[in-house]
Amino acid sequence: MIRSMTGFGHGRATGDGTTAAVEIRSTNKRHLNVYVHLPDPMAEEEAEVRSRMQDAFERGQFDVDVSVEHGDTEDLPVAVDADAAMR
Repeated sequence: MIRSMTGFGHGRATGDGTTAAVEIRSTNKRHLNVYVHLPDPMAEEEAEVRSRMQDAFERGQFDVDVSVEHGDTEDLPVAVDADAAMR
């Protein structure tokens, strides 16, 4: 079990045209508080992230921020109806 200390860490992974970035900030606190910020499509994973943090640390405040960026997608054809747009 790791005891909490003030710190910051970040990591980035890329695969299949998607990049995920994770930042964790911690401050030394008497009790354990874990705040998880995930993109909306990953909201159901919040409990798992929180549980893993609680297993690894016994005290401190942690802010876990996860962002996901999808790479270039194929350009979709766009058809503009100029007459309708002008009306």
